[in-house]
Amino acid sequence: MAKRAGWRAGVLGLMLGMAAAAWCQDGPRMLFYAAFDGQTRAFTSTGPTSAVVAASDVLLTGLFGERFAEGVVGQGFLADSGGLAYPTQDAFVPERGTVSLWIRPAYDGTAEDVYSTMFGAANWGLLYKYTTQTFITFGVIKDDGQYDYGCTASIAHWKKGEWHHVAATWDKPGGSRAIYLDGRRAAEGKIPSYRPCDTRMVIGANPGNAYPATGVLDEVWIWDRPLDDDEIAAAYERTRQGEPSWEPPAEVFPLFLFLRIAYD
Repeated sequence: MAKRAGWRAGVLGLMLGMAAAAWCQDGPRMLFYAAFDGQTRAFTSTGPTSAVVAASDVLLTGLFGERFAEGVVGQGFLADSGGLAYPTQDAFVPERGTVSLWIRPAYDGTAEDVYSTMFGAANWGLLYKYTTQTFITFGVIKDDGQYDYGCTASIAHWKKGEWHHVAATWDKPGGSRAIYLDGRRAAEGKIPSYRPCDTRMVIGANPGNAYPATGVLDEVWIWDRPLDDDEIAAAYERTRQGEPSWEPPAEVFPLFLFLRIAYD
């Protein structure tokens, strides 16, 4: 994968904040982005007219510190002993949205001794591979507090050390969810009921910081609505070609170009 243009997280947040009013509102709105290029700061968006800011003040690091490795673009977070927790406020909509990430697993998809959690939030659900299973489950928590596991996608073809794109979409009021693997819809299911979400989401482990992803995670994005098949495929292809998964609106692209040149 090509090397990411080396922008600095704090400067990027400042520049995007200055350009917040220019955001395009026709497409999905980015709520959260973590690049993991040697640091765990993320970017959150608080609304159509709000700044996108570096979230250093809201980051809650995992109990085991921060570790990095070669990412799909630039560097990635090595989630082998714990995850990273972030507040959900202004970064995650539990009722509907999309989470997109890349993973380089340290296991084969047929492994029966690895419990790999990629993303989750308390009282909301989990995106994970269970120990004895060869598929990813997008489990959601129902209004009775129990999980519904009715959305799974096989990863039996995965090989240790290979990069894969994983995305999950959900529309809880509409009762639907889906899993995408490497840019294609791989599974879909219904959401029978749901309950209010907790105030914390975790990348690379479950909400209790257990069952780490056991691999490298990179390019984690959250959008405010379910992306469609074409949008997921475009995000996958963009990163497969060595670019970040999200393409900035034309109105703020000059700022991104400036940062790419100035901080490469």
